[in-house]
Amino acid sequence: MSQETIYSILLSLQKQKQFSSYYNITWRQGKILSTIVQTYQPANILEIGTANGYSSLWIKYGCSQSKLTTVEISEELAKKAQENFKKAQITVELINKSIFEIDFNTKYDMVFIDALQQKYEEVIEYLFEKQILNASHFFVFDNIDSHNKKSSIKQFLEKKGYETHIIEEGSTFLIALYSM
Repeated sequence: MSQETIYSILLSLQKQKQFSSYYNITWRQGKILSTIVQTYQPANILEIGTANGYSSLWIKYGCSQSKLTTVEISEELAKKAQENFKKAQITVELINKSIFEIDFNTKYDMVFIDALQQKYEEVIEYLFEKQILNASHFFVFDNIDSHNKKSSIKQFLEKKGYETHIIEEGSTFLIALYSM
């Protein structure tokens, strides 16, 4: 796997985006996500909401050494993502079920959530319940603005001890850092 291969697949998907119905992050959000991953170098990353694998590719572009597990409930989208991972020659563990049905056996340093926007708090509580977050971990949420969740999820996370940052790009990222 090479960075050039991943980048060429990203370019191809970006060109196709105007003709597709995937709800992917923007190109600029992809660069931001890639930079975040490159900066923090998380060993284990959990992505919730794979779609066609576009954001997964940006994550692997930022840190090809990270182990990425991604969850997609749609069988059709999971197949499309697997095709894109194969083209990019990357290894990604793709789980085709609801996040609420998974028995985890890994602890994660980073969680990128781009699904279940109306249930962000419920997802976070579920991840806490499953005890799959390392002591120092962080979340990146997409679609904070588009689902009127910016203030409520920000307050929810701050009450739990997270330092939060809003990145006004695309449908807006929220980054939540936690360190014990």
